[in-house]
Amino acid sequence: MRRPFYYMEANTATMLKQLNVSYDVPDLEIEERVRRIEKQTGMELDEHQMTAVKEAVRNGLLIITGGPGTGKTTTINTIIKYFEMEGLDIFLAAPTGRAAKRMSETTGFEARTIHRMLELNGGVDGAAGFERNEQNPLETDVVIIDEMSMVDISLMRALLKGGCCWNETDSGRRCQSAAECGTGKCSTGHYSLARVQCGHADEDFPPGIHE
Repeated sequence: MRRPFYYMEANTATMLKQLNVSYDVPDLEIEERVRRIEKQTGMELDEHQMTAVKEAVRNGLLIITGGPGTGKTTTINTIIKYFEMEGLDIFLAAPTGRAAKRMSETTGFEARTIHRMLELNGGVDGAAGFERNEQNPLETDVVIIDEMSMVDISLMRALLKGGCCWNETDSGRRCQSAAECGTGKCSTGHYSLARVQCGHADEDFPPGIHE
């Protein structure tokens, strides 16, 4: 029956739109920090990579696409170091153990499977579930997912529910930081979703999500 998937897709699309907040950060501030990172690492970003870093800093949600050899790894490594310099907590994850291991090797940071990051458990009566959810979100500021095209709609929804703080402020606006939320474990909204080639989750979204 298709209807349960419809509601799952609609809910996922809504969460993505709510997550896609914007931050006003001047070009000069971002460029100066990136130049420092380039000097420290020996990496040199091209125009497209610099634009991707700026978008990651200014937006709560970012999808990076590109084939092999197009510079995704350099871009992601720069984004990681940028947020690290800001003192933010960063979680890295991928859909499979092999992809997580490769991500760890290319970034130098620990990466886990999405299931492990969300703390998969056996659940009641053998029904699997995640410890991390809207009542118990991840205690981090930035989440970067590699190989996002391998994520189906069910895991995508669980990732959004477990990785975001959906509480509201007194004004009815979704809180954007742990301090504002008052939980001490709320995400700030920076999510870089590095997607590689063939996709499934995006095909499951309602048409409006691409607009």
